[in-house]
Amino acid sequence: MKTLTRNLLLLLGLTSASASAFNSDEHKRLGDEGSALLPLCTQPQQRNCRPTRVTTLSARSGTGQAFISFDLVKTYDPDNPDHIRLVDQQSQSLFKQELLERQQCYVDKQSSGQLPYIRALYAPPEAPPYSPTLVWVGDSSLPSGRGEYFSFGDLMAIYGDYRRAVTCDEQKRTCGLADEVTHMNPSLLGHLRNLGRGEVPPFGAFGNALQDSGGTPTDAPWWGDEMLRLAYTNDWHFQEQALRWYVGMHRQALYFARLAVETREDAHLWKALHYEANGLHSLTDLFAPGHLITSREQTVAGIYASNRVTPENNETLRWLRGVNTQGQTTASVPTALPAPQTSRLASYNALWARRLLGEENYHSGFNHHGSQFKNVAGNEWTGFGDGKLFPRRIDSGPVVELQQWTLARQTVTDSLQSLFNAYQELSQEAGSLTGEARKQKCAQVMERIARGRDFYQALRHVPVEAKNICFAPDKCCATRTWMGARYGAQVRALLQVPQSSTPLLPVPTGADLFSICAERTVQTETARLGVPPEPHQDDSPLRPCPHSAVSGPILSAPEQLPDGTVN
Repeated sequence: MKTLTRNLLLLLGLTSASASAFNSDEHKRLGDEGSALLPLCTQPQQRNCRPTRVTTLSARSGTGQAFISFDLVKTYDPDNPDHIRLVDQQSQSLFKQELLERQQCYVDKQSSGQLPYIRALYAPPEAPPYSPTLVWVGDSSLPSGRGEYFSFGDLMAIYGDYRRAVTCDEQKRTCGLADEVTHMNPSLLGHLRNLGRGEVPPFGAFGNALQDSGGTPTDAPWWGDEMLRLAYTNDWHFQEQALRWYVGMHRQALYFARLAVETREDAHLWKALHYEANGLHSLTDLFAPGHLITSREQTVAGIYASNRVTPENNETLRWLRGVNTQGQTTASVPTALPAPQTSRLASYNALWARRLLGEENYHSGFNHHGSQFKNVAGNEWTGFGDGKLFPRRIDSGPVVELQQWTLARQTVTDSLQSLFNAYQELSQEAGSLTGEARKQKCAQVMERIARGRDFYQALRHVPVEAKNICFAPDKCCATRTWMGARYGAQVRALLQVPQSSTPLLPVPTGADLFSICAERTVQTETARLGVPPEPHQDDSPLRPCPHSAVSGPILSAPEQLPDGTVN
């Protein structure tokens, strides 16, 4: 749900940057709490629960000879956290202090525009403890020194905003967050976990609009570049594309759950969770008004065309198109989708600056001013976007966005539950079958699950109608009556409920010069609830830089930075 970037405005010579915050911490807590709401399984083939662990017996020890049992998925233990930090009051308060201390190092070097986002980082109120699911990131065949655990929320935060593709498939036994296994060193993985908690990597004055500024994934600026590459072309976070992305990824997760049962190798279920986290990032984005209504499809297609990137000459774009195809309602049965070797796509975009600016203004305006929402279950609530997903008290007293937070979190829980239930159903029906009979049975059961509505129950909570949705007080849609999201028809088809006759919302894009949504509202949702523009802003002065391990005009490798090791 993040803004395209302040750097786009710098590129255009504008001084008033967008005030929306990057909110990886929101995605992380949604994923962590959403996974923790599922009770742990206590019996074989139990439903409506999550496995305590997923173990592979084919992982080799450090000698390369003996085979060991190794947990690819397990449950967070506060007494042995495996470098995991949760988004809670104490952890985030300390983390924000560390980031503000280190930010002066960046300011001294004039290397980045991170400060506004760090100032807006939110430390939520105290809450009951919870234990999310932990997922291995790295090489499953040689775990020693080739990876670390991330929480499911970490993966939800990083996939989509810092990592485009899942690069493990039937053949590949490495699910990493960089293209090379050699990049999975502890310093870099610590840096990535910090990005999941809300830190923003360094990025230069012109971003990735004209050229890259970082070298490899072991350089901190590379992640700033990758963040911008994805932000400029993230059409799969918006409108119909976001819904299709989730459905395609959810179906890929089902495909790997089938392989886990068919081959009796649970490492495939571990892979399924990487796909599930990637899909849930985009699905939960739809709780933000700017993502529900804005379309980026045409602009992104133009950026790829201007970079001469096509599915025919680029395996990553071919993979993206494959996910989109599997996410359409008619593509009910998951099929093998070979993973690309790299997640990177060129996205230089100076020729598309005006359209990017238009979509950024729509995105951030709608997110700030908010909207009333309704889902297929009939729930109604008020929703906002970037940096305003956490429930919080305001001066007028009520806790705002509480229902939005609850529904978005339940979306994660129900999606994971449907995946684990599918795995248990496959296991139960495959039973003791072997060989071709087991393969055929698994294929039949997978097809039945993919065509049924239970596998898509998470979609019950997603908003499909909006009212009083504004990107400025005098630029609104649906000020008096409900209007439908473009993806609503697919949600209803997947849930097998009657279609709606509600008129559809218009489609704002960067090409329409703000001619879409021209109604004036009596009061925007932000004004009605008294929500401040920057609810978590911290304007305290920066302290002197306490570190000297920086070199050059742009900060160097994460292992040279404090933010590469702070956990």
